[in-house]
Amino acid sequence: MKIPLFFGIYLFLLTQLSHAEELNAAMYKWPEKIQIVLDNTKPLQFERGTRLPLYLWPAMDPGDLDKATAEILVKELDHRGIGLVCSWSPENHEKTLSRCLTVARAQKKLGVPVNVNATSCLYSFFNGDERTAHVDSRGNPFFDDSFGSKKMGCPFALDFRKDAIRERIEFYAKAYNDAGIDIDFIWADWEVDGPLEFNSAHEASKKCVRCRRHIEDIDNFPVFQKKLRDIRSGLQRYAFSEPVRTLFSDVLVGNYAVYPHNGCRYWYDYFEYYVDGQPYIADQNAKYRLWYNDFPGTGYTFAMPVVYPWARLFSWYDFEDSDYRWFYNMLLVASNAGENTPSTIPVISFVHWHTI
Repeated sequence: MKIPLFFGIYLFLLTQLSHAEELNAAMYKWPEKIQIVLDNTKPLQFERGTRLPLYLWPAMDPGDLDKATAEILVKELDHRGIGLVCSWSPENHEKTLSRCLTVARAQKKLGVPVNVNATSCLYSFFNGDERTAHVDSRGNPFFDDSFGSKKMGCPFALDFRKDAIRERIEFYAKAYNDAGIDIDFIWADWEVDGPLEFNSAHEASKKCVRCRRHIEDIDNFPVFQKKLRDIRSGLQRYAFSEPVRTLFSDVLVGNYAVYPHNGCRYWYDYFEYYVDGQPYIADQNAKYRLWYNDFPGTGYTFAMPVVYPWARLFSWYDFEDSDYRWFYNMLLVASNAGENTPSTIPVISFVHWHTI
């Protein structure tokens, strides 16, 4: 069978254009972290279709790109099933916005998701201001120092911080909307900030006159936990999900470690430790803490469970196959999220790498 001349020329030109794109991508000096991703991944064998891309931490914030190079990079990563992410910053608004919109326009043109990391804009509610501190019986302000260098204060002293955080999100969301660009996926790694009930937080709140006034049965840990998680959900909804969803009705918005669950937490964050007296479920050497389901109050549209192969997990279990120690815990977390998340809500897992 003979191929018509014009069709043969068309195929030839497509081949040449494809080679030209590969050469352009190879010739461009990408940031080292981006190049590492490109060097260690391959083009997909099958089309990604409607599935979400992989979001990899190094495939983020490529710096200053012009229109042409932005399109090349977005396309190269998309060929590998990877989504390029741009981060919003509470500082350098115009420079950050220019970089982000250059990539977003390329993503829109190529028909791939527009992706945003909003983490920096959410830090910090507890910004060190003495007004956010606990207050003891003598009227002296104090902070909870059990979360490392972070000064954690009173969960009932954050109202004046809500609008300041929300305005950061609104600035960028409005700019995208004004540019005619929809945000498809926006997430945050907001964790060591805002009301948290673990570590020494309970003891600190029991010494705070404001906390005691607002939590009637403060000695009851589940009551204390629910109150703090409700406040935490409200802060995330008001300052993050609400201003984004107001402008982008179909957006996927969520935060690290916020997902529907069965009331049990099978992992510890890097800054957390168990405190005697707090309720838990025992499993070999593991102590799985009880957890209040704060997902519904956040307004988030996707769930983000955390697969956390932290070094300490290794000593929790005595399985003969040591690799199964990581896998067992991963199965617990994944099953927990999968069983309790409605089918209408996507599950986008946050996977760490900190093994021993």
